[in-house]
Amino acid sequence: MDTLLIIIITGLVAIVVLVLIVYNSLLHNRITESAVENDRLKRENHSLEKENRELSDELEVVTGGKRGPNTRKF
Repeated sequence: MDTLLIIIITGLVAIVVLVLIVYNSLLHNRITESAVENDRLKRENHSLEKENRELSDELEVVTGGKRGPNTRKF
C-alpha cells in the first residue's frame, strides 16, 4: 500500500513538473515574440518621427515659418 501511494505521488509530481516545463516554454516563446514586435515598432516609430520632422521642416519652408494656432514644431 505504501509503495502504491509513493508511485501515485511520484507520478503526480512528474505530471506537474512537465506541465510547468511546457508552460515555461510557451511563456518564453511569447516573451521572445513580444520583444521582436517591440523592436519592430521602435524602428517604425523612429522612421515615422524622422519623416514627421522632414515634413515639418518642409512645411515651415513652404509657409515661410508661419504656422496656424493648432500646429506645433516637432
